[in-house]
Amino acid sequence: MLLLHLLQAPLLAALPFSSLAVGAACLAIMGFLNGIAVVIYMSIIQRAAPSAMLGRVMSLLVLAGLSLQPLGQLSTAWSIRAGWLTASYLTAAAIMVVTSLVAMASSTIRDL
Repeated sequence: MLLLHLLQAPLLAALPFSSLAVGAACLAIMGFLNGIAVVIYMSIIQRAAPSAMLGRVMSLLVLAGLSLQPLGQLSTAWSIRAGWLTASYLTAAAIMVVTSLVAMASSTIRDL
């Protein structure tokens, strides 16, 4: 499952250097891979959560996702407005790679 994020990182890094058609293809592939990853992650979380707490766990997960998404969009807009378009995409790709590798190194994450 973390391999899906490692596959997305080079596509994300290629976006500022690609044409519109190539960029659209990269985004389409990333969307497909991310869709698969979300299903896997949600299944793992639902299996790991106690059944009596499942509603609360899922509510917290949705709240966290919806709360943090605007912050990510805001920071991305600021970096692009500051002229750091390429740097922002490369940084995001590097973060995807590093967090995926750290998660893969964790036996707790691998055992899920």
